[in-house]
Amino acid sequence: MQFLCLRNSFSIIIFSFVVINSSYIWSVAAQDTPRFRALFAYGDSMVDTGNNNFTLTIMKSNFAPYGVNLGVATGRFSNGRILCDHLADRLEINLAKVPPYLQPDISPEDFIKGISFASAGAGYDILTSTSRSSISLADQLKNWQEYRGKLIARIGDGAAATLVANTSLHLVVAGTEDIVSYFGSNSPRRSQYDLDAYTNLMYDSAASFLQVLYENGARNIGVVGVPPVGCFPTHRNEAGCAGNMNQGAELFNSKLSERIPELATRLKKSKIFYMDFYGVYVDTITDLKTWGFSNANQTCCKTGNKDVSYLCDKENPTTCAFKEFPHHFYWDGFHPTEYGHRMLSRFIQPYIALYE
Repeated sequence: MQFLCLRNSFSIIIFSFVVINSSYIWSVAAQDTPRFRALFAYGDSMVDTGNNNFTLTIMKSNFAPYGVNLGVATGRFSNGRILCDHLADRLEINLAKVPPYLQPDISPEDFIKGISFASAGAGYDILTSTSRSSISLADQLKNWQEYRGKLIARIGDGAAATLVANTSLHLVVAGTEDIVSYFGSNSPRRSQYDLDAYTNLMYDSAASFLQVLYENGARNIGVVGVPPVGCFPTHRNEAGCAGNMNQGAELFNSKLSERIPELATRLKKSKIFYMDFYGVYVDTITDLKTWGFSNANQTCCKTGNKDVSYLCDKENPTTCAFKEFPHHFYWDGFHPTEYGHRMLSRFIQPYIALYE
């Protein structure tokens, strides 16, 4: 299995630019942590709870066997709840499932507790989103602005400002689709940019997104790094992981982790932290038993969707045995099982203490 340039799995950089190791993070996490009242998610399929159900895109998961643990396919790219749902649990927000913004029947109670604006297939690079007919990050920001106006109308300007700035966590999960697109066949970006230049383009877009999110009230922001996408089942080869994709993920993550502290310092009263997912994935798939898994090489659902080959096959919606679900890290060729998502949320939780 090939992993390039591995860092300490839980190393992060804070405003003082001091690198904190895992033992410190876990000791901080054991203390009292702030109780956020709401969670807002932006980005791609890792936190898309169903927005793509309402768009004209092939990037959909509103069919069996997706959602089998929920009893219905909700548009989440897993067998059950996903990252933001589990994180809401850990933040004690009392929101069983984070609703997608485009869902027309969000309850008044849930509306103020958390919303996902994410769209499967979206990336920091606008070309990534448009090539998949996904909701771009720019349009996700427009939806956020629209939501903010509705929130003010419901609870008042002052209460909305306090909720958005002081007691909400804004989680950004993107970049994976950009790396996949860059290394895809006939990639237009690869003929325009070398990898260093392209990851600079990605970072510039990410920084612009964070700037506008900040200008629209957000202060507590978590930016999740790109996982080792070359080790996803759909990208593995006979030699193991696709090293070029992992190299791209590592390069982009290094720019996020190095530059976000400077951005956070410039955006006054903001708390913006980089959250390392690359190391978490590597630790998990190289030491499966420790984390309760036994398989990270194969998907649980049969893939082969005629539109997108790494998704579950809607024409043949077969899966591994139900009792095997908890032991598989990956549900389809790209996305974790509900149990994988739950484990990943566990490793976000220690970062929450940094928002005190």
